[in-house]
Amino acid sequence: MLASQLVVTLDGPLSGENMVRLNALWAVIAEYGRNLQDVPLSESQGRLNSFKVQIMETVRSDPNVTMGAGTPASPSATTTPAPGSTPTPSPPSTGG
Repeated sequence: MLASQLVVTLDGPLSGENMVRLNALWAVIAEYGRNLQDVPLSESQGRLNSFKVQIMETVRSDPNVTMGAGTPASPSATTTPAPGSTPTPSPPSTGG
């Protein structure tokens, strides 16, 4: 099994258009997670990194948001094996 984490700090909410894009991506990630047991670990790591890149592109392209100081310029490879854990993507809180 493996675990993956991406932390992004924003100074405000995403635009409606980018929230739609992000919610659609969360649906794809959740579907991928439901079938993860059938995917080789090496492929999973690449796919999770691809999801991170897509999330960051969505956030960076938003005209309403300036990324916080603690947010990396590019997603780092924080995907690591975690015995007994299963990645369970959860959408970010929108604060309202």
